Amino acid sequence: MLITDEVDFILDNYKVIEHYGQERIKTLLAAYKDRIIVVRDGNCIKGIALYFKLTHGTFYKLKFREMDLSVPDNINICRVENGDNIHFFMVVADGLKTILQGLRPLMKDARTVSWFSPDMTKFFIRRLPICLQ
Repeated sequence: MLITDEVDFILDNYKVIEHYGQERIKTLLAAYKDRIIVVRDGNCIKGIALYFKLTHGTFYKLKFREMDLSVPDNINICRVENGDNIHFFMVVADGLKTILQGLRPLMKDARTVSWFSPDMTKFFIRRLPICLQ
């Protein structure tokens, strides 16, 4: 289970889910422990991200809004996939440099990186490779 610092970092910086509370966030992060990136500078957390590795079919369903990630069953479908399209489900970071630093380990076999805006109104996609400098 992740330590309280990670949970506090999320609750302090990702206001969309603060109503879930600390225990629910701990449970969420424990369930996604193999799909979490934590970027640190010493003991200081600079960023945390949860991500999926989507197949092309699921990626297109998400892109064209045929799949809604507010539905728990859809999240469970995405969580078990192992495709080559990285989709960030939650990103909390102090800036773009931190996000790119966290992406490096995932880039080797990925074709795309995507995410929704925090209010879920816009879908962003970057085809790979992208410059990580």
